[in-house]
Amino acid sequence: MQTILKYGSGLLRKKAIKYAKEELNSTLHSFIQEMYNTLEEYEGIGLAAPQVGVSKRLFVIEYSGIKAVYINPEILEKSSDIVEYEEGCLSVPGIYESVKRPESIKIQYLDEKFIQHTEVLNEVHARIFQHEFDHLEGLLFVDKLSSLRKNLLKKKLKKIEKNEIEK
Repeated sequence: MQTILKYGSGLLRKKAIKYAKEELNSTLHSFIQEMYNTLEEYEGIGLAAPQVGVSKRLFVIEYSGIKAVYINPEILEKSSDIVEYEEGCLSVPGIYESVKRPESIKIQYLDEKFIQHTEVLNEVHARIFQHEFDHLEGLLFVDKLSSLRKNLLKKKLKKIEKNEIEK
């Protein structure tokens, strides 16, 4: 199991680096399994490599029958239909806020066998993907909130930053 970095960690704000072809090996398979174990331990639905201190473009999702790893993912298209839904994050414990995101997206990625896929994701799956993808870009869901909402959360975020709030 990995330790999850919390709000305030500089690594969560860095843009993650793509995996090179030579890095697609059994060591990466072990890391992916650790990611799933960590996700299960923390009872999450998605986990990005930067959240466990690895600034690489990879995340895992396990939710409602979907279990998938996304290596070097890209968002190719976003729908113009925007939906609002409550989100939380293992790196921002105890905070849940409504976030607006495109309802569907077209993506490209490598799976755990390093095979490239292009798919269209909708609804909750698209939302989880976008949330995790943001981690690879150095963004957190609280960055998508209005200034007013962020201001109201300032004290809670400071506590998380100071490690006063645990899982």
